[in-house]
Amino acid sequence: MLLQQGGSFNLSAKLSGPLMGPFTVGDLNDDGVADLAAAMHDRVTATDTIAVYLQHFTGGFDATPTFELSVDGLGGPTGLAIGRFSGRPFSDLVARTQGAVLVYWQEDLPPVMNRAIP
Repeated sequence: MLLQQGGSFNLSAKLSGPLMGPFTVGDLNDDGVADLAAAMHDRVTATDTIAVYLQHFTGGFDATPTFELSVDGLGGPTGLAIGRFSGRPFSDLVARTQGAVLVYWQEDLPPVMNRAIP
């Protein structure tokens, strides 16, 4: 992860984990700082999750996810988006899988899945 500081980009963190592709950027903990959500697939356990990296208020990320969100065995996310989908003042996370659209609502805490939409 490279962050712009001054006139150049500097390495903030080298993110770890079996990141598989889609990712999105947005505020997932209502602190006014952009965070990162990325699809992960663990080949050892054959599980899919969404890794959430919360940015430190002073900038930068930890190398490991702050937390992971379950996709309830519906397959790896093929698309992710962050936005205000629920009408509340918090950003939510939406994940598209092969079998459903998953909506994770935020209520000033880490997002939790509301329901899968087949």
